[in-house]
Amino acid sequence: MDADRRIAELKTLVHISSTLNEALDLNSALQSSLEQLVRLMGLSTGWIFMQDQAAPSGPAQLIHTADFQLPPALAAEHAARLKPPGCACQTLFEKGKLKKAVNIVECSRIADALEQNGDVGGLRIHASVPIRARDRVIGILNIAGPAVHHFTDEDLQLMTAVGNQIGLAAERALLFELTRAQRVNEQAALLKLSNALLSLSDLQAVVDQVVQIVADVLNTDACALVLAELDGGVEFRASVGWDLSVFAGGRPQLGTKGPAGMTYYTGQPVRVDDFESDPRFEYADVHKMMGFRSALVVPVSHSGQMIGALIVNSRTPRRFDDDEERLMQLMANQAAIAIEQARLQESALAEQRLRKELELARQIQASFLPRHVPTLPGWEFGAHYASAREVGGDFYDFIALRDPSERPAGMPGSFLEGCNLLGLVIADVSDKGVPAALFMALCRTLVRAVAISGRSPADAMQRVNELILNDSRTDQFITLFYGALNPETATLRFANAGHNPPLLIQGASGAAMTLHAPGVALGILNSIRLTEAEAHFEPGDVFLMYTDGVTDALNDAAEEFGVERLTQVLLENRRRPAHEVVRAIVDALHDFVGDREAFDDMTMVVMKRVG
Repeated sequence: MDADRRIAELKTLVHISSTLNEALDLNSALQSSLEQLVRLMGLSTGWIFMQDQAAPSGPAQLIHTADFQLPPALAAEHAARLKPPGCACQTLFEKGKLKKAVNIVECSRIADALEQNGDVGGLRIHASVPIRARDRVIGILNIAGPAVHHFTDEDLQLMTAVGNQIGLAAERALLFELTRAQRVNEQAALLKLSNALLSLSDLQAVVDQVVQIVADVLNTDACALVLAELDGGVEFRASVGWDLSVFAGGRPQLGTKGPAGMTYYTGQPVRVDDFESDPRFEYADVHKMMGFRSALVVPVSHSGQMIGALIVNSRTPRRFDDDEERLMQLMANQAAIAIEQARLQESALAEQRLRKELELARQIQASFLPRHVPTLPGWEFGAHYASAREVGGDFYDFIALRDPSERPAGMPGSFLEGCNLLGLVIADVSDKGVPAALFMALCRTLVRAVAISGRSPADAMQRVNELILNDSRTDQFITLFYGALNPETATLRFANAGHNPPLLIQGASGAAMTLHAPGVALGILNSIRLTEAEAHFEPGDVFLMYTDGVTDALNDAAEEFGVERLTQVLLENRRRPAHEVVRAIVDALHDFVGDREAFDDMTMVVMKRVG
């Protein structure tokens, strides 16, 4: 999944979470959330069934709760309460088998509507996701598109996340109604917590507010929140009423045998009326250091995953009752939504910062590539570079050189400006992304510094190899082709350090050949010996250097573009100017690959002798 899609999903999940958390009317919130999800996934319709909480005891009944762009035939079917025989998703729900997101290959309701010539908007299949309220499935989220749509694992994960959000909101709405009817003070406490959390987006601010309000509402001496961290550990994240100065590093170690650890690892609430008389705990841990005698701990979970535990403590023996546990669990559920929303926002901001940093890295890397191709009388040049990610490990270069054995006559007004040789470089680093870009910058600098010293191609690359092994602390390596062109004699002296051998197409005959010079990649072995070879160019000859991202490009049938296709494109376009030859190769690659995402950088340089 690319970064843009990821950011869009995170933003939509944050917005859906806010919509569900702020809603006073659950049905309208479900309608809005469903629309956002359908639009994000690029599909056409969706609908939600929820368990009828007002139905008498007996088999669970589903009612149509929300829909978006429902086709006419299904709208008529769903207008009334669903009754057996139901479709596959309803059957799974009734049998308690709708445990995870599934693709419903054949929907009987859609099939029945089609038999009656009903308008189903081109639907054939849909995906169904259970809507959970903690350990219970209380509804079904269905999403569908026209014709046969393939729901990927990422699609189902996204729908599952929304389904879990809906389940929490539904449970909150139901419990809120019960709370309002039973205990006015609990209702005020929940509203106080909810309103306080809605205005916060910073994670630390959220958890600090949670422990303060919970301690006030339950009238306890202390409250603490432990959260699971990305490294897999459980961290003491916020507290009130704890003297943290007595602990090393300012945070206590909460082991698996304490009440908080017991709740986190079992997912079950823990009550301690008096630590001194409770045989489950040795009264010699952090609670004794704080002088606590009793505790109530409830799990903090989100989307079926444990993310922490919420603890309240009293310095006198105290028996916490069922209502207090229920209220505290309600507040923990509210806290879980706010915590995950804050984490999603932090993640989205981190993604945006990363994109900005990668864009800056891309601009810096682009500055290492030549701004223009050389201008030499009798020669044409063209080049193309495309990284598979924001930054890559390929590079090419043109270097004005001086042959130490000859007087530097040069070509006035040309790229060489007093030099008489043109260095041609193309290279490919073993890795991808930022590590490859950093190694590429090092190698490009070394190649330029060594090349202008006047060494022969083989000697220059052997020296570059020594410098890479001296300066680099990674296991990366680089393949590289380096040649020195004498424009006056039309000869190219070259060496190849394990790179793809360039192609040469003779303009007159159309004969194709590869320019071989055995050698190994740079940055692997301490001592290497590269051979040199020479090629001569006649008017009309076309020369191509390229990286393996060109020939290894795959189409939807997993076929490689290959050297043969590349050679054929060169042959067919050899009479065109060099920059048009490059364009023809790029177009041929795009036609071959289609919409398939590139997995490697693509770089090429074309040189043509025209006179």
